[in-house]
Amino acid sequence: MNIIWGLAGIIVILLIGYLLSNNKRSISPRTVFGGLGGMAPNRRSNIVKCGMKSIIAGTLANLLSAAIAGMFV
Repeated sequence: MNIIWGLAGIIVILLIGYLLSNNKRSISPRTVFGGLGGMAPNRRSNIVKCGMKSIIAGTLANLLSAAIAGMFV
């Protein structure tokens, strides 16, 4: 039983590391949308809506990638 919990702990650590390394991709849209907000201040509400949707979509894509990687580990 202890061997199973040890193996599960290693798999969880691998998946958390994978998820954290892919989470850096969500920083780029923030920078792009921040620049767009400065160039078109009257469209800022539309830019913020698109920015939040892209960050949520990127996070879900990272979680899906980690889940698929977990099936192969």
